Amino acid sequence: ANKPDGSRIIHVPKDFNDIQEAIDASRHGDYISISSGQYVLHQPLLLNKEIHLVGDEDGASDGVVLTLERSSKTLMNPDVHILTVAAPSARISRICFSHHETVKAGRQPSPPKDLLFCLFLKEGNILVDNCTFSSTFASAIGVAGECRPTVSLSRISAAEYGVFACARSTTRLKNNTFTKCQTGVYFDEKALGAAEENHVVECNCGIEMTASACPTLERNVVTGCTEVGVYVSSGNPAAPKMLIRGNQITGNAVGVQIEQCGNPILEKNTVEQNTEAGVRITANGAGEFLLNEIADNAIGVIMDRGSSAKFTKNAVRDNARYGVLVQGQGTFGLLNDNDVAGGAYGVSVSDGAAPSVLQNRVSGTRECAVLLNCAGAAKVNENEIFDNAGDAVQVTQCAVQVQQNTISKNEGKGVWAQGCDGGLYTDNVITHNGSAGMQVSQSQGLQIEDNRLMQNEQEGLLVHNNSRVRVGENVVAENGTHNIYHTNDSLIE
Repeated sequence: ANKPDGSRIIHVPKDFNDIQEAIDASRHGDYISISSGQYVLHQPLLLNKEIHLVGDEDGASDGVVLTLERSSKTLMNPDVHILTVAAPSARISRICFSHHETVKAGRQPSPPKDLLFCLFLKEGNILVDNCTFSSTFASAIGVAGECRPTVSLSRISAAEYGVFACARSTTRLKNNTFTKCQTGVYFDEKALGAAEENHVVECNCGIEMTASACPTLERNVVTGCTEVGVYVSSGNPAAPKMLIRGNQITGNAVGVQIEQCGNPILEKNTVEQNTEAGVRITANGAGEFLLNEIADNAIGVIMDRGSSAKFTKNAVRDNARYGVLVQGQGTFGLLNDNDVAGGAYGVSVSDGAAPSVLQNRVSGTRECAVLLNCAGAAKVNENEIFDNAGDAVQVTQCAVQVQQNTISKNEGKGVWAQGCDGGLYTDNVITHNGSAGMQVSQSQGLQIEDNRLMQNEQEGLLVHNNSRVRVGENVVAENGTHNIYHTNDSLIE
């Protein structure tokens, strides 16, 4: 049969019993229509013509099932795939690729050099749509560096890698479902492309990008992954930054993990209900986070091990333990103009970390809004810290800058510095707190000046337990028990 444009429709098994024979007999633009049924292939298929290979339109979307017989010959050949496509353009549609054998559990730290694929796209502009891949002996779709495929409306399950986009390939993935793969989607070295509106469900790792890969991830749903939802590693600071925007990353162990100089832009994502952390940036990772909703995770954001990221205008809300946890020598970062609310602690900085915490709003925490414990040269400036159940700011054994903050209506102390040697506390407005406005314990060399300490329920400024501080021209008035009080073992200069 012929189509109006002159292309032929070749039927399997009506015209040819063998799919490869039908491909060999086809010419440019032909359609090979395969009737529903299971086809056990004794040799892998090679499609090297600009044709359409489609399942019967009258059958179910997975009515055509292709399986490669696993003979001793194919087992010894690492380049054997069920179907290899090497043509300037082609379409694969309404075909199910299926094969099952036992594979290793858990996400592998790096992809093996020799991978078996159900479908290997070697070159050309290839369209794969409405296909089903179910394979535990191999990866579902491999994309070589010379290929520019679009994969859409397909279902991929139980594969080692759902899609493996090899180095320097350009792959577009749209409206696919990836289920229970070891890694749903893997973009290798400098791979480009886009993943849009896909569902990645119950994989070990949802979407992984490494070695300066730079795809765009938009409007995907990544959920139920046992290790990490979106994983970015091994970046190059000079390379373009990948964009991760508008995704729902929920219910994973870790929502987003960035390390080894990975440096993406994350914008307008929803990162919720992840059991270990919403975002973890570690091992020299970086990134820019803008207008994301990071909520209801065990920890909202973790930055550690020399990482540094910029967070601007994000909503970090109701995370169980910490909104933002920054820890470790050489860990920096910028928190600017974020809303941090709820949880036990809003922002916690420890173990030599030295971020800048600027112009944020921190409220509704149960234990402490801003906790600095053995921090480096951190800066806490121009924040609004209010309506917290415990203390607003606790500083322990570190010399930090706390400047130009508004600290009010907290049930505990406004600022509590203990065990510190140095530190600058200037130009803060500390009012209407449920305990002391500022308390200094066992500390030396603090500089306290140009603050307004007013209408706190207990002392405006309390200095005790062998402390020695320098107090400039502060406004200290209308506090509950004393405006300024120090014990005999302490000194105010």
